[in-house]
Amino acid sequence: MMNENTFEINRKMFHVILGVIFVFSIYYGVLAFWMALALLIISICFSLLSIKYSLPIINLFLLKYDRPEHSRTPAKGVISIFSALSVLLLLMESSILSKNIVLASLMIWTFGDSLSAVVGKLYGRNKHPLNNRFMEGTIAGVIGGTIGALFFVPIYAAFPVAVITMTIESLELKFLKHPIDDNLLVPLIAAGLLVWIL
Repeated sequence: MMNENTFEINRKMFHVILGVIFVFSIYYGVLAFWMALALLIISICFSLLSIKYSLPIINLFLLKYDRPEHSRTPAKGVISIFSALSVLLLLMESSILSKNIVLASLMIWTFGDSLSAVVGKLYGRNKHPLNNRFMEGTIAGVIGGTIGALFFVPIYAAFPVAVITMTIESLELKFLKHPIDDNLLVPLIAAGLLVWIL
């Protein structure tokens, strides 16, 4: 059985792969709005079914990549409804948002969120003043998010948006006493900030 650190690295590697697939699919015009909608519906179906039934392939996937606390709410885990919902909302707004803003937002989500979790877990020593996480993780998330966003937007937008987004993400905000999922929070806040700056 893999240890906790290896498990977290595997989860975030999957997160990066998923994010990069989204980015390439949108960049090359492969991922259309209806596909993102279909992905959201499929995610919802799998999430609901996996609560009640042990789906052979899906169950193995969940065991490998999902945290134990998500066993009863897989929509928050690796089969994240919120990832699909974020992409759907960004594509919905693509008539208003430039493609570069959509892609930069997804890169901040892909690399910022992943690096903050992994680096904080493996190398965190200094407590974040605003929460129970580590500063090393937040700094790594800012660096990763900035570098990822730089492929699509200039540094004067990429860096401050990564800083603000990773700071907000670290606050673990709640809505009606329920934590707001990072997969929804990060890309949408990043997109809003980029629109404002650019």
